[in-house]
Amino acid sequence: MTSCKFYDFKLKYKILAFFLLIFMGLYADQSEGVNLSAALSCLQNSAKLFTEEKWQEALFEAQLGEVYDPKTADFLYIQAICGLKLNQPNEDILQKADAACADGMIWRLYDINAARLLAAQVNTRMLKYREALELVKLLPFESAEADYVKADALYGLGRYDEAKQLISETLDRWAFDSRFAKLFFLRERGKKVSFFGKKLAGHIISRLYAWQDEDPSLLLLASPFETKSEENIRRLKLYRGMYLPFTESHDLNDLYNRSYSTLLCLRYGIIDEQTAVNEFLSAKVYYFNPILKEYILTQAMYESHLVELLRLVVNSKLRNELKNFLSVYEGLIVDDENGDLIIDSKIYYKNGRPWCAEFDNFQTGYPEYTVECNFGVPSVIYGKKNEYSVSYDSYPAVKNFIKNGKKYTMRPLDLKWAPIELKELNLKLYGVHQKQQAFFSLKVDKSIRSIHEGSLIYSSAFSEENTPYIDGGIKKIFFDKGIPIKAEVSVAGALYSQTNYRSGLPVFENADKNGDGYFETRIEYDRNGILKRMDIDLNKNKLYEYSEYYEKDGVVTKVWDSDEDGSSEIKYIQYENGDSQTEWIHPKLNKIIRVSYKKGIPVRLFDGKENLMLIPSDKGNVFWLNRSPVNIEKVNEKITEIFNQTTLPVVSYMFSINNIEVFAVRSGGFVFAEIVNE
Repeated sequence: MTSCKFYDFKLKYKILAFFLLIFMGLYADQSEGVNLSAALSCLQNSAKLFTEEKWQEALFEAQLGEVYDPKTADFLYIQAICGLKLNQPNEDILQKADAACADGMIWRLYDINAARLLAAQVNTRMLKYREALELVKLLPFESAEADYVKADALYGLGRYDEAKQLISETLDRWAFDSRFAKLFFLRERGKKVSFFGKKLAGHIISRLYAWQDEDPSLLLLASPFETKSEENIRRLKLYRGMYLPFTESHDLNDLYNRSYSTLLCLRYGIIDEQTAVNEFLSAKVYYFNPILKEYILTQAMYESHLVELLRLVVNSKLRNELKNFLSVYEGLIVDDENGDLIIDSKIYYKNGRPWCAEFDNFQTGYPEYTVECNFGVPSVIYGKKNEYSVSYDSYPAVKNFIKNGKKYTMRPLDLKWAPIELKELNLKLYGVHQKQQAFFSLKVDKSIRSIHEGSLIYSSAFSEENTPYIDGGIKKIFFDKGIPIKAEVSVAGALYSQTNYRSGLPVFENADKNGDGYFETRIEYDRNGILKRMDIDLNKNKLYEYSEYYEKDGVVTKVWDSDEDGSSEIKYIQYENGDSQTEWIHPKLNKIIRVSYKKGIPVRLFDGKENLMLIPSDKGNVFWLNRSPVNIEKVNEKITEIFNQTTLPVVSYMFSINNIEVFAVRSGGFVFAEIVNE
């Protein structure tokens, strides 16, 4: 399907006018500065490259231009149409086209109707027929592209009579456009043809001579509608003699016409069975294997054509050869379920059994399912864009489910999920007692929905995920019929913490944060599973020097009890509004010293009688009370060295240096130091 031809023939004139506008300064809004100038240069380059059919280069310039000016719709439109030319995923193309049509976008060279028409085309490719029709209705003009999209969408919605009527009209309106004839043949084959359909088919067939050079495949597609065998034979011989690409073409897009022509020539006796089998099995294509992550040259065939070949070949020797060939087949089998010539499933075989498969039923360009198989049976299924993966014990019993970095491990045989079915192909090669040797395909069971998280948790024995708060940490939660009963965090196989649950909510947690094998941290939760208290035992004597208390009103209190007598020497209180306060007992005078914070910065020091002076030092987080030592740099270095021994936010130390005795407290992210022996 070509894209927006209505605009292409005018493009060079529009580009010329655009250049003139640039030189005249009509687009050079000085308020937008260099970015607009750079953007216009990119637009000029991308448009020129586009007319030269240098799709990749035009795409790059458009992407660069979007960086300079995200509001210029032309860049998104050029990216979308280049993506179509480069066979990028339909979903990505549509996203760009839709974004170009959004409110607030500015069109400089093209116009919004070009993007709407492109979006309508891609919507039909993705089977979104209603959306395509709505876009076509917005177009203020008639064009062959718009009529084609409309006819295709009408067929997709089951409005066959309207589609045929429109095609009948376009045969005169766009007399030399071969796409409408091809659309009729593709959409009507296999259907019961009405009187009007027969009449329309005859009218199209009478005009094949006008289109066959533009699209030789019409000579093949017309075959089911031709009532005269001699005419069919004549056209097939013409195609075989003049158009059939029996050269070494390894393009997957050429495979359909190549194998279909072989089948038609066999059906009408133009070639014998041996020739047909040889030609059919000789086809090879380049195919990107999603598991190997590389392109490989492999044998390939359409599934429907294989079934048809076995229906036509009656020679018992040849049928036995085909049977042996399929039993060890290594290659690709593709399918096009809706007959629009867009492949929606690819199955790669090894040893006659599916080895991996892709299913793109919505034709987005991103398969809904990518499947790894073990001798034909799914062993791992990946979701769209690898959003999730499901591995199996024995299909369809799920073993593991992974999504967003979280891995669920199921209880054995507890959860069954089978979105992919194994189907025996109707090749009529195997007897009733040979089912184990039969040739199987894989099909999507469209009635199966994705796994709900509730079902996952209910059937899970445990889940595992990386912890955000510790490098290399893995958190494992154990479930009993969907209810958490225990949690563990481990690092490099060593246990870091254990959490006990009641009624699905955490109650107590013990942690070994320094990795010495002793659980020095105890965490307590309230009845709602909300953090209530944390205690830390630094010297492993079952007494806690440091504690944190979490109140319902948002207040957090942190205390330090260095002598473990139950009375804290330091208390730090953080209020919900962001203010905080810390207080400690002076080691010599036995009085309470209090520091108040505003927005995390110390602002007031009070000793119970008067405000004292806070003296900042060159170390931004160290303050001295009343006065600082003479050799302050060395003392500050000593303070930093001592407090680096622990990560506790509230802690105190007494130390001596150069005959100076210093008492220092860390609280609220700052260290408060005082000389206490002078």
